[in-house]
Amino acid sequence: RHYVRGQMFEAAVRMYLMAGLWEKAHQVAMTYMPTPDVSKLYVKHGRKLESEGKLKDAANLYLKVNESLLAINMYKKQQRYDEMLELVKVHQKEMLDHTHLQLAEQFRREGQFRRAEKHFLAAGNWE
Repeated sequence: RHYVRGQMFEAAVRMYLMAGLWEKAHQVAMTYMPTPDVSKLYVKHGRKLESEGKLKDAANLYLKVNESLLAINMYKKQQRYDEMLELVKVHQKEMLDHTHLQLAEQFRREGQFRRAEKHFLAAGNWE
């Protein structure tokens, strides 16, 4: 509250983010900060959370500023494919078949044929 009263909005948002008070942070950020500044701050903090292994929190921040591809790629790098696919279904639906095909090819190359088959079928590729 004191940061907001002192018009130190970015400091207030950072404080809320560090405390894990996502909704408070978002409320202050969207009320008092320009959208590009909010995006930059959330992405920076999201990367920090990502490096700490707090993937769900990082993804939530990325999604708050419409950076779904950052969240999707984060889960892909961590080989958290179920979470990645859920985000693709919701936020990048037009990429879903392509994503299944990429996973199918990857699993095929790795010799994980059951997993590959599952994704080939999900993509509608019956060959």
